[in-house]
Amino acid sequence: IVSAYDKDPERLKNGRLQDEINVFRGIMGQVVAVRPSDCRMVFIPGNHEDRLRRYLWRNSTLHGLEALELPNLLGLAEFGIDYEPKEVTLAGGNLVVKHGSKVRPKAGASAMAELEAEKYSASTITGHTHRIGSTLCTTRRGVVGAWEGGSLCSRDVEYTANPDWQLGVTTIYSDSASDAFSVVPVAFLGEGPSMKAVLEGRLIRL
Repeated sequence: IVSAYDKDPERLKNGRLQDEINVFRGIMGQVVAVRPSDCRMVFIPGNHEDRLRRYLWRNSTLHGLEALELPNLLGLAEFGIDYEPKEVTLAGGNLVVKHGSKVRPKAGASAMAELEAEKYSASTITGHTHRIGSTLCTTRRGVVGAWEGGSLCSRDVEYTANPDWQLGVTTIYSDSASDAFSVVPVAFLGEGPSMKAVLEGRLIRL
C-alpha cells in the first residue's frame, strides 16, 4: 500500500493499510497463543516495510512520530516479538537469517547471489524473492549453504502478473551443544483451500 507503484483505487477503499495491519496482528495473536514458552519470536523488516521509512523521509513533518515507527505500528511489544532491523545469527554465527536483497532469474541463482554477498563466510536464509530455492558450496572452510524460504503472501498483486513465487516456510534444526544445523524448506502445494504441506509427518493446511 505504501509504495510508488500505481494502485487500483478499488483496493484502497476503507483504509486497506489498516486492514493489513489488523490481519498481521490477528495472525500474530494466533501464533503467540500456540508458541512454546521458551520460543523467541523475531521480526526482521524487508523492502516492503522500508517503504514506510522512505515515505516518512519524503514527508519529514511526520518523521519521528513514535506511533508511526514500525515496531509500534505493528504492536510487536504487545506480542513479545523482538525487532531486529537487519538480521539474526544462529548456530554460532554460521547461519545468518535476513530479508535479503539479491534477485536473479531463478531461485537457486538468487540464493547463490546472497552467498556471494557474504563472501561465503556464512550460510544464509532469505525471503526477498518470495521463491523457494537453495544452493550449497564447499569452501576451504567447509560447506556453506543459501536458502530462499518462500513466502506466505498473496500472489494477487497489482505490479506483476502470475509471479513465480512459492508459498512455504523454512524450518531450522540446530544442536545447542555445537554449531551444527540443518535447514529444511517446506513448500505448500495446491491453490486456495486445497493448499497443504507435510511437515515432520504431519499434514498441514493453510
